[in-house]
Amino acid sequence: MQRTIKAISIGIILGVISIIPLLFDNVVTQWLVGLKYNKNFFYQEAQGSNDANLWLRFYTAFHGLVASDKSQGLYLISTTDTDGKKYEKGKCYEVEGEDMQAKFWSLTAYGLDNKVLGDKENTSINNKSVKMDKGKFSAMIVANKSEAKGKENIMILGENDFKLVLRLYGPSETVVDNPQIVKVPVIKEVKCGQ
Repeated sequence: MQRTIKAISIGIILGVISIIPLLFDNVVTQWLVGLKYNKNFFYQEAQGSNDANLWLRFYTAFHGLVASDKSQGLYLISTTDTDGKKYEKGKCYEVEGEDMQAKFWSLTAYGLDNKVLGDKENTSINNKSVKMDKGKFSAMIVANKSEAKGKENIMILGENDFKLVLRLYGPSETVVDNPQIVKVPVIKEVKCGQ
């Protein structure tokens, strides 16, 4: 009896310890949930499907993403710019991309606590609101509107740490079959006020 209680206790302790890495975006988490990369964005193909393992289900629930199957919605997350540098609060970034192969897409800034930052209208761009030029767009991520100097497609984040989530709803069949073909936007740090 005592041996059984000890074994159950050890199992519970190991189970709790195994979920701790899932509270943060780190290498252990990436390995446990099977994250894949498309340049500086990471994603998980099994999210929302019957193939999702226990760790991926916990990660999805904790980070607050709706667990849509990838044929309904694909989520790509970026914590670094295209050069691999972690995003820094108060810095300015230029975002350049092209229309995505999906019925609807959006690029939204979230705090590191997984909540949308401030005014939702100014922390996101999408294919319905962004001004396109020949299928391409340019946007600015700034702390204050004055730093954008007449630019269109502005994301105003204030002095907040952030990550970006690129959502593709109703992705094309080619994207569902191979998320690596998504042409993720190029995000570069620039001098504020340019």
